Amino acid sequence: MALNKATQLRRLCLIVEDWTGETLTSVFYTGDLLHLEASYSGPDAGHRRLFIDGCVAALSPDPRSAPRSYFIENHGCFNDAKEDGSNALFNPRTRSSSLQLQLDAFLFPQDTRNSVFITCQLKATSETQKSSPVNKACNYINSRWINVDGSDVCRCCDNTCSSNSPTSHTNIGSLIPEDLVARETVTLGPLMVLPYK
Repeated sequence: MALNKATQLRRLCLIVEDWTGETLTSVFYTGDLLHLEASYSGPDAGHRRLFIDGCVAALSPDPRSAPRSYFIENHGCFNDAKEDGSNALFNPRTRSSSLQLQLDAFLFPQDTRNSVFITCQLKATSETQKSSPVNKACNYINSRWINVDGSDVCRCCDNTCSSNSPTSHTNIGSLIPEDLVARETVTLGPLMVLPYK
């Protein structure tokens, strides 16, 4: 089973195809769908909304190593979904403190190594905090960006998403401790990806 380097509060794990629990395998073939779940399980999980700021796949646990492939960027834009034939997708939320996603297993061209590590930056905000250009989970469907939480905050995905957007202003004086963001970088792997059988 793949290692999950994270705290008990925030984690990233592989899920079985029907999304009912963790998988026991970490061996996949190119083109297989990887089912992942990022979650926050602190004592205040019922009052938190989890987001994935970014994710990168690399051949080592160091997300800065080369080669690497960023598949979620720009505060929650699932860029891999723009590739022809991609099955990359955030699933509709089943609870606010987690996000489920799927992507195609792949190998890096011109590299014989097949151990892949996935590193993601997770953050948990207050459940009452609305989606914004920096707190979102955006799919690319039918040539447009769509947020899984319903609000129209994904237009910036083809540019740079920042908190300077008019829709993301928050009155700092109104923040309560539950509004503070919990952040963590988590790594899943190694996943063994083999050439298509």
